[in-house]
Amino acid sequence: MQPYGERVAGFKWSGEIHSNKWVNFFMKVLQHLVSDGGLKLTVSIDAAPANGISTQKIDETRVALRELGLHENLEIIKTGGGAK
Repeated sequence: MQPYGERVAGFKWSGEIHSNKWVNFFMKVLQHLVSDGGLKLTVSIDAAPANGISTQKIDETRVALRELGLHENLEIIKTGGGAK
């Protein structure tokens, strides 16, 4: 750990966060960093439930991404493990 009050250029962290902790992660980790600027959040989604995902949910995801001004290109994983 750095001595309290000393300044560094920044930090990086990566890890997996269970869905029931997303809000807590935002509230406890990200929220106080936003005001300083220079915060970049990179998100990777890996959605592969045991029974697969309906094409309706795929379309809804694309619409939601588009509404947020994000690209809607999804890598579709075909049954059997091959990506499209």
